[in-house]
Amino acid sequence: MNRCTPWAGWIGGLLGWVLSDQAGSDLAQWNCANAAPPLMLAIGVGGAVLAIAGGLLSFRLSRANWGALDKPNSETRRFIAATGVLAAGIFLLAILFQTISSLIIPQCHA
Repeated sequence: MNRCTPWAGWIGGLLGWVLSDQAGSDLAQWNCANAAPPLMLAIGVGGAVLAIAGGLLSFRLSRANWGALDKPNSETRRFIAATGVLAAGIFLLAILFQTISSLIIPQCHA
């Protein structure tokens, strides 16, 4: 475990959301006819996988049995990992809402 590992939920969730948001919106803005629902669903699934992977890693670290005397700042790392699980969940919710909206709203609506 390195110093950045407890931040996995934050990093994975944010990267997944950025991928889903930017790739999906850029594709729809560039040429709305190319933003077909299967492609938008694939982009959303890719972002969700990143968020879930980061959240699971943070969850595993938040439940790890670190001795308070064994490593310095172990409780702080556990807290960061626990908040990373929550952050990954919030980012996953945003990804799901964006993906669902791209499936409901017609391709070239505007």
